[in-house]
Amino acid sequence: MRARPATTDETQGWDRLMHETARPHLLQSTGWAEVKAATGWRAERYVFEEGDARVGCVQVLRKRLVGGLDVAYAPRGPLVDDGNLPDAIVALRKALSRGLTVSLLCDPEAAESDALAKALEAHGVRRSPVYVQPRRTLLMDLAQDAEAMLGAMRKKTRQYIHKAEREGVVTEKTTDLARFHRVLRTVAERDQFGIHSLEYFASLVEAFGDALHLRMARVDGEDVGALLVIRIGDRAWELFGGWSGAHSEKRPFYLLKWHS
Repeated sequence: MRARPATTDETQGWDRLMHETARPHLLQSTGWAEVKAATGWRAERYVFEEGDARVGCVQVLRKRLVGGLDVAYAPRGPLVDDGNLPDAIVALRKALSRGLTVSLLCDPEAAESDALAKALEAHGVRRSPVYVQPRRTLLMDLAQDAEAMLGAMRKKTRQYIHKAEREGVVTEKTTDLARFHRVLRTVAERDQFGIHSLEYFASLVEAFGDALHLRMARVDGEDVGALLVIRIGDRAWELFGGWSGAHSEKRPFYLLKWHS
């Protein structure tokens, strides 16, 4: 297998190319590259080939260090079948070795597998002590009907969703970033964690446009919950959100999650 730089046409149609792998990911999109460019990351794109056949692709983010050196990161990549990951990472490492890249971190969305771990190790790929992305995530099939999805939830979760409906919690879409950010700021201050600036969220809107969705939860006219979701193709990712802490007895965040 070899990794070659994407052509001009492939770069311009990158998101389509990403979809053709049947495992597209938000963090491998052109929109995400635009967002990360603001903090000094430069995107490079490669196509994997075996013979004349294209078997996958990857977007690599590179950041310059002192002395002309740089580090490379492939968030949720390479986009290849799990069985091809060892060869793909070796091929990508070889392609990047022509420059002054001192490290390559890949975190493909692959199922835990002892066989895969051994194959990676046999190809000289070491497990990183650093985890940039969550190690586990929940993927829900929204093609199911509502009753099937509710039935798969814990009894308490179903009760809280229905309670919020009975208590008159309202959820709605918005394009008002400042409104969204106010709720997020309240959550951050209460739980003592840092959040991105309003300008950062504006850059997300600019990069993803209509693919980005904001939804709010209100109780008696007061904003008490907020969620930001980005949809690409047939998948959507919940990136940011939270509950202000107000009106806990009405369980507003449960209904917000359900409607999102």
